[in-house]
Order: sequence, then structure tokens, then C-alpha cells
Amino acid sequence: MEQKIYELLLEMQKDLKNVNQDIKGIKEQLDRIEQHGNDDVVAMLRKIDREHRVLNKDVEYLAGQVGKHDMVLDRITKQ
Repeated sequence: MEQKIYELLLEMQKDLKNVNQDIKGIKEQLDRIEQHGNDDVVAMLRKIDREHRVLNKDVEYLAGQVGKHDMVLDRITKQ
């Protein structure tokens, strides 16, 4: 009877070691996923920033063009 209990305890210890190894592996995977997730977010934010800067330059250019056209139209209407 004691031998059976001892064998069961040994088997449970082996199973517990396997569970601990699995948990450690899962933690490592989560750490890698988290790191890559952060990298992806940073890359997206940088891309958005670049696009925003380009759009701002386009708006400034168009605002200048509209201003020139308004000036020309004002000259024509006052003649």
C-alpha cells in the first residue's frame, strides 16, 4: 500500500514538473508576443506620423495656392 502511494507521488511530481515546464514555455511565448506587439504599435504610430506630416505639407501648399487665387480674383474684380 505504501509502495502504491509512493509511486503515485512520484508520478504526480513528474506531472507537476511537466506542468511547470509548460507554464514556463507559455510565459516565454507571451513575453515574445508582447514585445512584438509593442514593436508593431510603434511601427504603426511612426507610419501615421509620417503620413500626418505629408498631409500637413499638402494642406499648407493648397492653402497658399488658394490664397494666390483669391488675390488674383480680388485684383480682377477691383479693376
